[in-house]
Amino acid sequence: IDPGYSSRILTGMMATSIMFYSLVTTSFTVLSNRRRGVYTLLRVTPMPLWRYIICVSAAWTLISFACGTLVFVTGILFFKIHVSILSIFMLIPVILIANIGYVLLSFFIANLSGKESHISMLTNLLILPLMFCSSAFYSLENAPIFIKAISKFNPFQT
Repeated sequence: IDPGYSSRILTGMMATSIMFYSLVTTSFTVLSNRRRGVYTLLRVTPMPLWRYIICVSAAWTLISFACGTLVFVTGILFFKIHVSILSIFMLIPVILIANIGYVLLSFFIANLSGKESHISMLTNLLILPLMFCSSAFYSLENAPIFIKAISKFNPFQT
């Protein structure tokens, strides 16, 4: 087994958990809130809509960060991977930026969609190519040249 395989799997699992929670779960919640009229009701309250969206987005980001951290810590203990303190401090802003980006993207996807099935389709169209064109779970050593080229621009690439 490749010595870097465990850390690559751990990184892939952490990135997947962050992406699925931040993007998929949040997209469904935003659509649900829109359908229930939460955003319309907020217009008659003293709280501005932008403040509500920022607060909710921050909460979703923190929950996703906690989930990703839990996967990371569990993976370190399970795979017995040595991680330096510097690496952890460098990883924190990357995870936060990814969380915020996926949460904001979820608002866009939810606004494009009118139904849950549309959200499911759009998130799958986004997530699956990102995962399959990365080396998060398997090596791209023998992949076709165009997949290797795509993987260089893939934000999910480990």
